[in-house]
Amino acid sequence: MFGTGEGVTTPALPDGALEISTPYSTTQAPVLKFDGQTAEIQYAGAAPFLPTGVLQINATIPTGIASSEVPIAVSIAGISTTRAVTVAVQ
Repeated sequence: MFGTGEGVTTPALPDGALEISTPYSTTQAPVLKFDGQTAEIQYAGAAPFLPTGVLQINATIPTGIASSEVPIAVSIAGISTTRAVTVAVQ
């Protein structure tokens, strides 16, 4: 998934910089939930080759999630998403 608003990243880069070399900037304590169930996150940080501020999250959908439009919530450093977002699961 992709989004914005990841907060403080390490290492920090100036606004507008491109994330073109490793290590890519990562976020602080990300949590992703599908329909209230916590997902396993493989990566949460800068989206390679895109400007700073674009967040990429690679995660595994928890087992038992039914095929449908599922609400997701992202929390980074204890601050959660505020808008309703869904993802289609098949």
